[in-house]
Amino acid sequence: MFIIKLADLNIKINNRYHYIQHLCNNYIINTNNYQFEISISDNDLEYEKQFDEFKQPNEYLESIAVLRKISDEIIKYDGFVLHSSILKVDDMAYAFLARSGTGKTTHCKLWCEYLKDRVSFINGDKPIIRIIDNIPYAYGTPWNGKEGFGNNTKAPLRSICFLHRGKLNRIIMMNKSNVMSSLVTQIVIPEDEEKQDLLFKSIDSLIKYANFYYLDCNMEKDAAKVSFEMMHEHI
Repeated sequence: MFIIKLADLNIKINNRYHYIQHLCNNYIINTNNYQFEISISDNDLEYEKQFDEFKQPNEYLESIAVLRKISDEIIKYDGFVLHSSILKVDDMAYAFLARSGTGKTTHCKLWCEYLKDRVSFINGDKPIIRIIDNIPYAYGTPWNGKEGFGNNTKAPLRSICFLHRGKLNRIIMMNKSNVMSSLVTQIVIPEDEEKQDLLFKSIDSLIKYANFYYLDCNMEKDAAKVSFEMMHEHI
């Protein structure tokens, strides 16, 4: 058993295996107070196995099951897991969303080359977005993708970019009325209707606060310059 601080919430993890504790090491805190707790059953592990094409051990599957339960429970606290790569630049968060394999991590690396010490990763795969006083914050989590890009940090999320591969680098600001359908493809929607209502309330708050962009880009250095200048202009 251990307690982590994640998205400014204390969460007790009743672990069965050591792997999850090792994964969460940078988020473990010394306290007896927590908002909710997570336990993984045999049924939970069996559920994860149906999506496990690589036949991972139970130690790893427990970590995935923990994330799934946290993402479901955190909805009650105006939060959700957003499949994305998020960077922190000058204390503001910039999110990049795309289908797996499109190149959002590669694009983020170009930002790191372009902005150097001004930029760092918040999370490269599964950050948490949480609405606090009507402001969406992006938080790092231990689940930061195969590259391991991420930090235990947070920043207000003002810019969200839907990334697509293209031959030229072109970015436009999107009409907010058109972004919901693209956003929800990167969020796990719960079956519980009450939680659905809470989740969409949080998504609505994100849409009201943030600016949204559509980016066609190649993987050349100029792609970072084009996207950053446009997104930073409206911060």
